Amino acid sequence: MQLYPKHRHLLRGYNHTTQMSYGNREQIRDTCRGDSGGPLQTTHFLAECVFTITGVTSWGRSCGFAGNSGVYTRYALYPVHYVPWIESVVWPD
Repeated sequence: MQLYPKHRHLLRGYNHTTQMSYGNREQIRDTCRGDSGGPLQTTHFLAECVFTITGVTSWGRSCGFAGNSGVYTRYALYPVHYVPWIESVVWPD
């Protein structure tokens, strides 16, 4: 992925198996500072009022510009790995 080459925070670069990138070339669809930890959601195909979490916001570049994208932790493929941690943060003892 050319937008996110190796640097000090991603020593092995972008990892497609555990990360995903999302943005839009024509519209502003990106995350901004303070969004980290928030959901990347998609609407359900049966009802627009139902959402599915597909990723967790990790980081990105400058926001508010068409063509930019953010990097997300893949959630939809591995929810069993993340649910216990998410619940421990959202609902601590």
